[in-house]
Amino acid sequence: MRYRLRTLLIILAIGPPILAAVWPTVKDMLFALTSKTKTRSFAMKGLPFKGFFAVGLMFVCTIFAWCGLASEENGVKQPITTVRAEDIGKTVEIRGRLGYPLGTLITVRGKWTDPGYKDSPILEIGLVNGTKLDKPVMLTPGQVEQINQFWNGGRNGRAGEVWDWHFDWKGKMPAPRPELGQTWEMIGVETGAFGSYSKEAREEFGGGYVATPSYMHDFWSRFEFIAVKLEDKKLR
Repeated sequence: MRYRLRTLLIILAIGPPILAAVWPTVKDMLFALTSKTKTRSFAMKGLPFKGFFAVGLMFVCTIFAWCGLASEENGVKQPITTVRAEDIGKTVEIRGRLGYPLGTLITVRGKWTDPGYKDSPILEIGLVNGTKLDKPVMLTPGQVEQINQFWNGGRNGRAGEVWDWHFDWKGKMPAPRPELGQTWEMIGVETGAFGSYSKEAREEFGGGYVATPSYMHDFWSRFEFIAVKLEDKKLR
């Protein structure tokens, strides 16, 4: 916003002088081109200098405006806010990509869509707790996991349950797998982890490390589902 205002001010400040300098030249050029031969020869005197001057001013104005727009597009590096790890969950709240503090029980609805290249489908979440998101949140299959995968207990399904899969049902089927075009409604929590190294650390151990998915760089979040309802009622 600040750079958009700066660009506008630059254009307003330089624009009028540019127009004032260019307009007489444009008029002279039009007059010279539409006049008779003798008059045209007289009118053309001094036009090269005027033309170069006008073009120069236009060039300067363009450069200033371009710099302002480029700065706006690239954005300004945000100041770093430092928090202590032990304060997270106490005095520091991390709000996830789905709009709620990490660990909050929420209900989400999304559709597995084609990412447009040869890869696994992407879950496009557009509804959280019944509210439509301004912009869908995209999660890869690696960011959508069942909660408590090693749970060994179990219970019988309750009458009237709307879920097609629940993590702790007795004799449960394996968790559903992503299927292109399928819509999932899930209840669960968004959680996250930090798994990055500083430049100095990478240089110290040689820089080589096991390749990780792009979403796992720096702090990354994932959704752990407790129960799933499928639109077509088919578990695969």
